[in-house]
Amino acid sequence: MAGIYIHIPFCKQACHYCNFYFTTNLKNVEASVHSMRRELKIRKEYLGKQTISTIYFGGGTPSMLHPSQIQQLIETVREHYLLEEHVEITLEANPDNLDATYLKELADTEVNRFSIGIQSFNDAELKWMNRAHNQQEALECLDLCRDFGYSNFSIDLIFGIPISNTDIWTSNLNQALRLKPHHISCYALTVEENTALDHFVKAGKTPAVVDKDQREQFYLGHDILEAHGYDHYEISNYALQGHASKHNSSYWEGVHYLGIGPGAHSYNGISRSWNVAHLIQYMKAIEENRLPLESEILDLKDQYNEWVMTSIRKKVGIDISLLGEMFSVFKSHFYNMLEEIPSSYIVRDSKGIRLSKEGMIFADFVGSALFKTD
Repeated sequence: MAGIYIHIPFCKQACHYCNFYFTTNLKNVEASVHSMRRELKIRKEYLGKQTISTIYFGGGTPSMLHPSQIQQLIETVREHYLLEEHVEITLEANPDNLDATYLKELADTEVNRFSIGIQSFNDAELKWMNRAHNQQEALECLDLCRDFGYSNFSIDLIFGIPISNTDIWTSNLNQALRLKPHHISCYALTVEENTALDHFVKAGKTPAVVDKDQREQFYLGHDILEAHGYDHYEISNYALQGHASKHNSSYWEGVHYLGIGPGAHSYNGISRSWNVAHLIQYMKAIEENRLPLESEILDLKDQYNEWVMTSIRKKVGIDISLLGEMFSVFKSHFYNMLEEIPSSYIVRDSKGIRLSKEGMIFADFVGSALFKTD
């Protein structure tokens, strides 16, 4: 099985923290859809004979597309790829886009799952992030989704916001629980280079992220959501039974995927490639029947490091039997480096190792400590 990711780069306005490729210039929406359909055709051999189990529209803001354009892209996938019978088709969306008219038209598409960028139910936080919606729109859009038969949705929340506090984060979690989504993603706010937030922090216009506050709120989210039946199956993701994201889970399982659109990444086990993160350059290359991408071949060391970093993020952790099957040459290195990691960060058993509750916040540290670097 394999997945297809389609990057829709259009946004109504720029969120201060975002470092994904996006544009607020909407004049090329139709032309970009045409280019992405062409790229799907050009790259139809990339995944070989693997069947497609997931299609994910990410961004940017995919809900900036008209539903008919979304369906055109899905139909192009169907035309050139072999799809499994029950394909998970996820659309990332913002609350301000999901009104009754849009949802009614979307019902004519094959989209069967939403990932909704709520981020917060607090208007002060939303304004600070420069989100295009408010609390009321967030609440109304979730009710509308259910009214139109979309019960399978995930909501995104951000914690560790400098102007916030634990009480507001608790309120956000409790509001989410009242809405009972099947899936909740909780992300720590990060200050990425060259974002508006980065400039604001450096200029002293907004306070910096406080690591201690982020850790406290991470553990609080873990405790509250697990107490309400959500499985913390990956560092940033929680799901009710049977509702883990198939697409995102495939990344952590090493499943191959094709990335379509400007800035999209692809992975086939032995190489990784990424499209140019510039819409006009992307469209020009595709129209000239050129692939606007760079790529790198992953040697065995790279593949091992990739496997460690994705595996450690999962609740089940690193399977020692798979380590022996796939990377036996690095097994002694793995165990040697394991001794350098604080014992409180990991849990060891006969099957392998996984992060402890304390260690979850240090996943990147644990993963990189196990890397093979020479």
